[in-house]
Amino acid sequence: MGADGLRHSPERCVVCYCKVECLRAAMAGDDGIKVKEELVDRAYESGVSGFLERWAKRKTLAKQATEKKKTPQN
Repeated sequence: MGADGLRHSPERCVVCYCKVECLRAAMAGDDGIKVKEELVDRAYESGVSGFLERWAKRKTLAKQATEKKKTPQN
C-alpha cells in the first residue's frame, strides 16, 4: 500500500517478464479477496456504485472467502 492509499507493484517487479502470472497468483490467494473488497469499497466511496451493489458484491466475496477456507490446500 502506497502513501496515496493505492497498491503499487515493487519497482523490481515492473520489468519482470513473470509479473502477470505473479499478480494472477497473488489475486487467487487469500489476500486477493481482501484486495477485491477494497476495490468495492473504493467504488462505493467515490459514488460509482450504490449501497445495494456494494452489499451484494461484499456478500459474494465473503462467500468466496468461506468456500476458499473449506477447500483443502494442495
